[in-house]
Amino acid sequence: MSLTQTEIKELNLTTPESIERIQRLRAAIALRKERSTVQHETVTEQPQVPPQLTDYDRKREHYKAHLIDLLEECPENAEGSPYEVIYQLDEITVYGGYEGGIRSTDHNFLLKEGVSWEDVLEMGTLSVPETNSYISNETLPQFEELGWSKMPLTHNHIVNSKNEPSVSAEELDKQLNKLVTAIQEPEMMVKSYDYDM
Repeated sequence: MSLTQTEIKELNLTTPESIERIQRLRAAIALRKERSTVQHETVTEQPQVPPQLTDYDRKREHYKAHLIDLLEECPENAEGSPYEVIYQLDEITVYGGYEGGIRSTDHNFLLKEGVSWEDVLEMGTLSVPETNSYISNETLPQFEELGWSKMPLTHNHIVNSKNEPSVSAEELDKQLNKLVTAIQEPEMMVKSYDYDM
């Protein structure tokens, strides 16, 4: 397959070797197309029945495709150390985009329209490098080996923790009253603390 002068100029081919290489590539592509056409015509195709996916499986596969797209758009989240993982779903690992020891990617990066936090947690494993913890109902060796603690899917800092305050309203009122008093009477605040120097 010879190249025309116009093709040689368009491809900016300047040496006989580069022209010959392109001609060989074109010939190989043509041969491959010809062989695949012949094989396709001689092989009788068996109709393949696609496996029936549940709504959950379909949603999960779409979410995996979304994560892959995110990682292609943001390559800094596609690599890192085990201590920088913020999410894992099957073979997909999302890293925190750490630079200079500071995470540049928030977990909200994982959200997508139609996918809730509960879905994100159920489909994969979310981890929080800053607190050395991961959210899963299963004990995962890759995190346990790092010394990270496991938090259950149903009660963690993302799901259900907002419904149960760690401090009662009464205790918050007491602390607020102490702050107001300390602001109004600064010497009270100084007197109530012993500083070691």
